Amino acid sequence: MLHNIVFRAKLPNPPTPHLLRSNIPPSESEAILVHAVIAEAKAEEQRLILLGRPDAGSASWKMATRHKMGQAAKFIHAHEAITSAIRRIPPEILQEIFFFVSLWYKDPTRNPWLRNLEANTLPSGWALSQVCRSWRASALSLPYLWSHLPAINLTNLKKKTILQLTLLRELLQRSANTLLSVHIFAPHIKVHSHPVIDLLVQHCERWETIIISSTGRTIAGIQGISGRLPSLKAVELVISSSRNADNYPADIFQFEVAPQLRSAHVTGAYLGEVVFPFRRLVHYRDELGPMFQITQLCDSGILETLTLLEIRVSHFDFSKVISLPHLVKLDFKTYHSAETSVLQCFSFPEIEDLHIVSCHSAGYPLQNLTSTISRSRLPCPLKSLFLRMKFGTVEPGALTTLLKLTPELVELNITKPQDGDISDLVCVEEDRPLVPRLESCIFEVENKIYAQTARIISSLASSRCEVGDDSRETEFRIPGELRRLKRLRIVYHASAIIVQHGAKEVSIPTVDQAPFENWTPSKTSLELGRLKYPLCWEIPTSSLGQIGLPRRNGSKWPNMICDILNDIESVEITDARDILMSGLHFFLRRFEEAPLKPNVKERFLHYTRRIQEKWKTLIEQCPSEQLQDIHWALDHDEASHQCLTYIDRNHAARTSPEVFSKSLIYGVDYRLRAS
Repeated sequence: MLHNIVFRAKLPNPPTPHLLRSNIPPSESEAILVHAVIAEAKAEEQRLILLGRPDAGSASWKMATRHKMGQAAKFIHAHEAITSAIRRIPPEILQEIFFFVSLWYKDPTRNPWLRNLEANTLPSGWALSQVCRSWRASALSLPYLWSHLPAINLTNLKKKTILQLTLLRELLQRSANTLLSVHIFAPHIKVHSHPVIDLLVQHCERWETIIISSTGRTIAGIQGISGRLPSLKAVELVISSSRNADNYPADIFQFEVAPQLRSAHVTGAYLGEVVFPFRRLVHYRDELGPMFQITQLCDSGILETLTLLEIRVSHFDFSKVISLPHLVKLDFKTYHSAETSVLQCFSFPEIEDLHIVSCHSAGYPLQNLTSTISRSRLPCPLKSLFLRMKFGTVEPGALTTLLKLTPELVELNITKPQDGDISDLVCVEEDRPLVPRLESCIFEVENKIYAQTARIISSLASSRCEVGDDSRETEFRIPGELRRLKRLRIVYHASAIIVQHGAKEVSIPTVDQAPFENWTPSKTSLELGRLKYPLCWEIPTSSLGQIGLPRRNGSKWPNMICDILNDIESVEITDARDILMSGLHFFLRRFEEAPLKPNVKERFLHYTRRIQEKWKTLIEQCPSEQLQDIHWALDHDEASHQCLTYIDRNHAARTSPEVFSKSLIYGVDYRLRAS
């Protein structure tokens, strides 16, 4: 009887079948009919749910009931879509939405996904026009939806070129007279002309932004655009090296006359000169190398951001001052000591962000920078300073001298200075604090830090990171009033160092928490450290290659590692600080990235995760006063370098013992770092 009831169940007939596969909004009478059949279908669905209870009917009967319930659900979903509010959006509002979609699609700062787009990605209008007839009509009536042309991968194949030309002609027609975003991608094409380039050149008056990724010969060979770029605002040239490069490459001068050009970026490998209207640029980024003449930017009145990879200084007049009155950001990378000396020839009274990387052992970048700032407007408005010295060290006293001129500094990220300079950052009550607005301080070190330096950094942490709270963050502050240092971090450039262990050279993690906490090794921590050495020898990592390791075949090697992990787990630990002193909690993370066979790796992870969870629980159960004495935790910076982060009393990691213990064992959660 029940079996027949299921199969006799029927859903109402669709009252408006013509609306089911469209986005046409229903009329008032049609909407009333649709709501009525939805109510009937929901009642039928509820009846079937009651009939399909677990204790009723056979398996085939239940299967038929579920099938009928699925049909009812589909019927309801299809008819609810008819009454959806999106069908009743006026065309004007829909076009406004399309406009914002096009902005999001074009701008990588709004849409990070755009940075990874493939070369054949189509404009936003292409997708919007495929939804339904009314959306297509709206999309076709909006030229700006078609103005962002897809990246065209140039080819010498005739058939593909014909398809590209057909697509471009259609898009150029749909975009009407709107300004265009153009991307030419041809890294290995060496031609003076190409049908696709010729077509785009015909519309060069409409170019607003252009990206060209090709050889210097191809870019220099683009004819017919000189003096025809009245709307061009941004240029990016990615010049790929050519195996058969010309001995005398042509200069790229087509963009020299562009009255609205404000942003230029050139990178790659090219021996010729690339010419822009430098005095009109607001943003300039040059990563070509030594061919750039710094004098081209002399007395640029509107330049705001400047990036230089390397500059030519062979004929540079060091007595000449390069005045950049509106420059707010400078990114500067030097490979020779003479380039570092160019810094003292700059004049940038409005500078707020400095990013300097020195890749040589000679030269004094901080002293040269101090000389420049002392000639500019004082106090200097600098808010962010990044300095990396790949070789050599920061000269003693240089950082303190510079910081006295930059009281507005908020972020400091620098290769570890001398101990005296770090001591000058420590706040003493009777002294006026150095850089009182400092909120982020990062020191990069190559290897381990000595105990004396660690104590000075800890003094800096206690005097600057534990100051008051942030309750007055948005209120008016007295000039010179000390702000809380929200982030103090030690970044280790090398993930491991090589030490001698018996007859073997063992790579051990660089990070060492003990000197920062002023801990004395105990018998338990030494035992855990002893067990760490054979693991350091045996377990490779993707970031640290090891030579001459024994073959890891058969079952003996995994069994040996499991025995060591068993020994680690069996060590009786009563003080959580023993775990942190040993550094084993850092090292166990190596198993996650170790290049091992999946079955072997999973076997090891079964042990390591169990040990980590056991240690996490142990730390959670520590007395609160013992947890308060732990101030540092493992972290990783944006480049995945290991680092130690100071955990002050206001840090989000201290919200509960569980969160804090997890931060100590597994590393600080990225969601807690900004707190």
